[in-house]
Amino acid sequence: MYGIEIMKDSLEWVSEGRSQRLIEASGSSTIKSILAGIVVTGINQKSSATTIMVVGMVNAGMVSLTQAAAVIMGANIGTTITAQLLAFRLEYFAPSIVGVAAIFWKYAKTKRIQYTAEIFIGFGILFIGMVFLERGLNNIDVDAVEKYLTAFSRPYSIEYLILILIGFVATTAVRSSSLLTGVMIAMSAQGLLTIEMGIPLI
Repeated sequence: MYGIEIMKDSLEWVSEGRSQRLIEASGSSTIKSILAGIVVTGINQKSSATTIMVVGMVNAGMVSLTQAAAVIMGANIGTTITAQLLAFRLEYFAPSIVGVAAIFWKYAKTKRIQYTAEIFIGFGILFIGMVFLERGLNNIDVDAVEKYLTAFSRPYSIEYLILILIGFVATTAVRSSSLLTGVMIAMSAQGLLTIEMGIPLI
């Protein structure tokens, strides 16, 4: 969570309010609007924030409803960027990334370079956190957990609905679907979570 927050704050500073201009510049092109939504959400790590901004722009007459729909579609794709990065399994390079970025941060002569270095520091911390999470989960009895969770993976059952509720409550509590997805990736890597169990949580 800390790594995600560092990345988000630094990306927002580096972008310097360009998100709104990027959406405006996408024009009537659906593809450009979708890409704008992906980029903006990749920066702020919250599709809800992008959606709120787009709604405000529609009310102000800055973008059309069709363009807004395309941007929101891109925002929903962009919110999966962190999860996609975690799936690349780059944790072995994470300490090196943090170390090199920290040197750049220490000796940076401009704020832009400093914040850019912080983006990579946050990126590295994200993967280091995944390593500790997986090691912690590695000590759990896989068979016992899998036997318990299997009952929750039956579609249209009460347990299935409970998993959906857990996903909703957990995401609301931490205000980041990316964080919950990262935990699920770590659990999946240790054999604690199957696709059937993960779908209702997502």
